[in-house]
Amino acid sequence: MKLEYYTENVNLLENFTLVREFLKELTSAKAYENWHWARWGWLMGHPNFHDDMLKMIGLWKEDNKIVGITTHDMRVGEAYLICKPDNYELLKEMVEFAEQNIASEGKLSIIVYCEDNIQKDLLKSLGYCKTDNQEVILEYDFMEEDFSYSLPDGFSLTSCKDEKDINKYVRVIWNGFENEGEPPIFDNDYDKPLRENWKEELSVFIKTPDGDYVAHCGMWYEEGEKTAYIEPVCAVPEYRNKGLAKVAVYESMKRCSKLGAKRAIVISNQEFYYKIGFKVSSTYFFWEKRL
Repeated sequence: MKLEYYTENVNLLENFTLVREFLKELTSAKAYENWHWARWGWLMGHPNFHDDMLKMIGLWKEDNKIVGITTHDMRVGEAYLICKPDNYELLKEMVEFAEQNIASEGKLSIIVYCEDNIQKDLLKSLGYCKTDNQEVILEYDFMEEDFSYSLPDGFSLTSCKDEKDINKYVRVIWNGFENEGEPPIFDNDYDKPLRENWKEELSVFIKTPDGDYVAHCGMWYEEGEKTAYIEPVCAVPEYRNKGLAKVAVYESMKRCSKLGAKRAIVISNQEFYYKIGFKVSSTYFFWEKRL
């Protein structure tokens, strides 16, 4: 098994696809439920992701297939070690790679599934300490729950397939996550985000009587898969606590259900999701070390 930096392969699209297929193989493993293949697509398509971040990702390959990954998720100083149990002998090397390439300001956090005793024991032996910081995966079981909702009078549903207006799309996310100032303006009416398995019809918005988007749920799903991945969800501040984000999430999940999905997951521990029927699926803790 050979270690290489993500950028060593001049064909970055090939590496992207190899990683994505590797993560799809791990979909059913609780230990890596937090690294659903859609998270990889989200990371690589993030507008703030830059080339220097690619250099921090390590790949372990055998016969041109991925057997292990050490990566971050936009936050330098936080690392994820991803490999199949059959390849756990790589873990120490993966930790060393993370310490050399992902650590920040003399510190590194490694995020580990709460029941992965092998990783936890290794990190303890290397001087890492468990912290209270968590990454929680919540799930909505389509077989046990329903998608019933009602919209306030005058409000309506739409999607990126129905209305191709990139500036409305950007504005609801910009305001929904409370960014300061005005969002950037795009000259083109619409430009589909360059992200694998992002489907226009699953990106749902709630629209006011005046036509403004005020809540949004983004969804990643590939037909034939069991799990859909929610990212992002938001509502602009003045339209919160009206049930609008719930409607967006329910409608998007409903559409995934019709395509064959059995559940949806989201990386969050917000009370909002518990209130609308989500339950904890898996929990991961941050293990930290001063280098």
